[in-house]
Amino acid sequence: MSTIFPWGKTALSDALTVIHSGGLVIVPTETFYGIAADPFNTDTIEKLRKIKGRESAKPVPLIADTSETALSACRTVHPQFHSITGKFWPGPLTLILKANPQIPGAVTAGTGTVGIRIPGPSFALELAGAHMGLLTATSANRAGDPPPISVDLLDPELVREVDLVVDGGPAPGGRPSTLLDLTVDPPRILRQGVLYDEIREFLNI
Repeated sequence: MSTIFPWGKTALSDALTVIHSGGLVIVPTETFYGIAADPFNTDTIEKLRKIKGRESAKPVPLIADTSETALSACRTVHPQFHSITGKFWPGPLTLILKANPQIPGAVTAGTGTVGIRIPGPSFALELAGAHMGLLTATSANRAGDPPPISVDLLDPELVREVDLVVDGGPAPGGRPSTLLDLTVDPPRILRQGVLYDEIREFLNI
C-alpha cells in the first residue's frame, strides 16, 4: 500500500528517495497525474508496464527538466527541434525523437524512438530536475482508462501498487499533450492535444 503525501516541504525529498530506490511515484503534472520512475531502471519500467497493463510494444514517454537533457536522450537532432522547443517548451508538447542507444529498450519498446517533453510548472518538473533530469511521464491510469486529474480519481488498485502518491490537488486536465513526430521531415502530428492549433500554425501543416 502506498503512502499519500501532500505537496509540501518533504514531498520532493520523499519522492526522490523512492525514485532512487527503484520505486514508483504518482505525481501531478501540468495536465494530469502521472507515474514517475527512473527510466534507466529496467526492472522498475517493467513493473510500471505491468501495473498499467501497458502493451510491451508501446514506448514509455519521458519528461526532461531542460532542452539539454532532452537532447541527451536522442541520437540525432531534427532541423526544427530548437525552433519548436523554443516556442512550446516548457509545455504540453511531446516530441518523438530518435533515441540515444543508452535509453533502455524497456522505454523505447524496441522502436528506436523516445517520446519526451518538458512539462510546465509542476511537481513532476521539480522531481525531474532533482533526479538527473529524466523521469517517466506516463499517465497514472490503467491502459484504456481516462487519465486522472486528482488523487480521488486514481484507481485504488493502482494506488496500492505504487510506493508513493504526491497529492498536489486538482490538475488542470483538459486534453493531453500533443504528440509530434520529429523522426520524419516534415514533422507529423500523431496525437491532437493541447497546443494542437498553435503547433499546426507554427509548422504550417
